[in-house]
Amino acid sequence: MHAIPLIESPAAVDAIVDRLRADGVAAVDTEFVWTRTYFPRLGVVQLGAADGTAWVVAAEAAGASLGELLADPATVKILHDARQDLALLSRVTGAGPRNVFDTQLAAGFAGLSSVISLKQLLHELLGIDLPKTETRTDWCKRPLSSAQLDYAANDVKHGAAMRQALLERIAAQGTSDWLAEDMRVYDDDALYAWPEPAEAWRRIKGTDRLPPAGVELLMRLAARRERLAIDWDLPRGWVVDDATLLEIAQARRKPGEGQVLRHRLDRPRLAVLKQELAAVMLERAEPAPHRPAVRPVLTPVRRRQLDDALTFLRQRAQALGIAPELYGSRAQVAAFMDHPGNTANPLATGWRHETAGRELAAQWKSDAPPDLFTAATGAH
Repeated sequence: MHAIPLIESPAAVDAIVDRLRADGVAAVDTEFVWTRTYFPRLGVVQLGAADGTAWVVAAEAAGASLGELLADPATVKILHDARQDLALLSRVTGAGPRNVFDTQLAAGFAGLSSVISLKQLLHELLGIDLPKTETRTDWCKRPLSSAQLDYAANDVKHGAAMRQALLERIAAQGTSDWLAEDMRVYDDDALYAWPEPAEAWRRIKGTDRLPPAGVELLMRLAARRERLAIDWDLPRGWVVDDATLLEIAQARRKPGEGQVLRHRLDRPRLAVLKQELAAVMLERAEPAPHRPAVRPVLTPVRRRQLDDALTFLRQRAQALGIAPELYGSRAQVAAFMDHPGNTANPLATGWRHETAGRELAAQWKSDAPPDLFTAATGAH
């Protein structure tokens, strides 16, 4: 087996992309480092051809032609668990991906798990066992060893063969149209947009324990932290951790007034952080644009209905030969129970609605009492 080189010439990348676009098929993967920065740092991009040829491209050589490959609707891009890789590549190249085939998602329509690992899927479909020997590599360092480059290349060598094996299984199952419907989500550029700072509070756990004024303050504190993290390209938890923001929002007093700031900043940046948080405390509170709903509590009746719904979905998926998790998470099923007409819920549209959602909604409409949720306050 010949050694895999690191492609560092933009001209060489252009030639590789030309070949892949001519073939109409490209396996794609990335290796990145995401430990000390706000944004992940791309290390290498792996590209694979239909015949099993693989290349490992240095991030610094991944230019305009790679973006053209991603955006080419005539070339299918094969990835495993595609969203994170595509979000990073979209940010680096500025291109909106088109015509994506996610082998992990496709596995769910082929009678396998839709959260299966690449290693497991390769073994299941092709009988190939990949070593996982370089998982702690710093992919931004140079030079990379032959073992590291071989490891990276292995992730794309078999992409086209996996896709073909999956398509054959899916055709036999009769679920090809459902697969195509789900793959179209990857053509939506909004999927790869970085969350706005104003939405940063949503990832903080424990907001349901805050009073309304505390939630409003937390929203502004989290947004300010997010902007600082972006400006400094540091993990948000290094700027100041979630627990500290929650404590400030709960106490509603300025940092420094008996408040310990848990952070990983140098002195100049810490001084800026204190100034910024103090400024937030002095701002006049504005009505929250997206006031979080009161967290619902499942009543015993509603909990039983949800458990029954999940059992129904598992049985329906088994009968159809697909992965049960394709129907949605427990939270999504619960949300569908409360708002079956919300088309943002996967169970309310497409093949999920046709095969299960409509039936569930009809059952709940006939069986459900008028008010099966109680608010977190205990009010009825």
